[in-house]
Amino acid sequence: MTTSPLPLPRLRILIALLTASCAGAAHAADFSLGAGVGYAPKYEGASKYEFSPFPVLSISGENWFIGGKGAGPAAGLQYSFTPEWTTGVFVGLGGGRKEKDGDRLFGTEEIKTHGVGGVFTEYQIGRFGVGLTYYQAFKRQYGSGALLDLSYQVWESASGATSLSLEANAHWSSKKAMNTWFGVTQSEALASGGQLTPYELKGGMRSYGVSATLSHQFAPRWNASLSVGMQSLAGKTKDSPLVEKRNAAVGSLSIAYQF
Repeated sequence: MTTSPLPLPRLRILIALLTASCAGAAHAADFSLGAGVGYAPKYEGASKYEFSPFPVLSISGENWFIGGKGAGPAAGLQYSFTPEWTTGVFVGLGGGRKEKDGDRLFGTEEIKTHGVGGVFTEYQIGRFGVGLTYYQAFKRQYGSGALLDLSYQVWESASGATSLSLEANAHWSSKKAMNTWFGVTQSEALASGGQLTPYELKGGMRSYGVSATLSHQFAPRWNASLSVGMQSLAGKTKDSPLVEKRNAAVGSLSIAYQF
């Protein structure tokens, strides 16, 4: 699990990569701390990219955790029904978006940083892992969403120090969430000076993606992870007037110390 100072959706994209990147560190110790750099679009659907530094953090006890969950940094309670199956609840932070983040956002209202709450369940079957998360923004007009994360460790070195994993993710959003991030109201269209036209969406699949993560333990308590992937907008999100580019290449490089 990880946290990052990046605003959503860049945060969501990197959480999808980094949760898998640091999985080895999180299982090996109760406390992991490090840093990294991510590469992602300036906002979901932007054509411009940027490099952003972020902290890596995972603190967990038997029934609690602080780290990354769902759409951002979070803290919560968890219960393991079996060594393979864990379920829990969490509260966290969702990022925002400003008009200055992209040319196509001119005239749009600011999406403020906000709290979120949710539930999750995760199951590990050998090298295969699956996780399902539901979250609701405390600012109700920002809506809710559901996340599906899949992972599979395709290779591990004889020493166990190096491994390669493949991941896939899918993101569903409610009607309110879809229109918060991709919709254009009448007032926003007017404020844009004719650059934007009104656009309304229904709830549904928002995005999906795939990634690969190479992890290497180069010292007894040090772990490095490199992740590269592709995220794509789905359905009507890709046709939003706010979207400049449907597909986004994303990546991250991080180093963490396991206490």
